[in-house]
Amino acid sequence: MTTVSGRVMVQAPQTGRVTWLGQGERLRVFAGGRVEHDRPDLDDLLAWRRGNLVFRNGRLADIVAEVNRYTTRKIVLSTPRLAGMRLSGIYNFGKEQDFLEILSRLLPLGVIADPSGYRLVPV
Repeated sequence: MTTVSGRVMVQAPQTGRVTWLGQGERLRVFAGGRVEHDRPDLDDLLAWRRGNLVFRNGRLADIVAEVNRYTTRKIVLSTPRLAGMRLSGIYNFGKEQDFLEILSRLLPLGVIADPSGYRLVPV
């Protein structure tokens, strides 16, 4: 949850702990209960409103998961060893072919298309 404007109160259901988020603050809860409270770059975070996704040294697994939110043909990693590759850039989510071409030029991987989507493979 990210507060773009104003303030919001978040209460943990298990503990009842209350956290207040002010403008620009984010609270993330992960599987296993880990919680992160930070201040992301709001311009990057809200870039989707302009049709862009912004990544700054992101893990390929996280980037692919985010890109897949905006595509009909899903992208999958063929092996877990690709997951930790890092990438930075701005991606226009209306142009998945351009994104896949850029990936294959910037990272040591290939793209295999099939009827259900795309598989990223190491080269």
